[in-house]
Amino acid sequence: MARRTQEQWRQLIEEQQASGLSASTFCRERQINAKYFSLRKQKLKQSSAPAFIQAKVAPSTSSKSCLHYKGVELLLNDCSPVWTAQLLRELCA
Repeated sequence: MARRTQEQWRQLIEEQQASGLSASTFCRERQINAKYFSLRKQKLKQSSAPAFIQAKVAPSTSSKSCLHYKGVELLLNDCSPVWTAQLLRELCA
């Protein structure tokens, strides 16, 4: 079995994908061990996958709530859930 560098394996994998041949057919034609080819393909895929993806939290648009209580309508803009819960406890007391 010929020793290949990581770049050579990457090139072989790209050639297989571009050829339209199945991996087993490609390997048979080139006299490459199909199981080893598959293993190298998996390892290269794992090494090229990002280990960390940065997430960004977008600020929420203003949240508006409408509260109806004893004939009174209250429009609440950007109120915290804690404050809203406290208001509801006070109204129910």
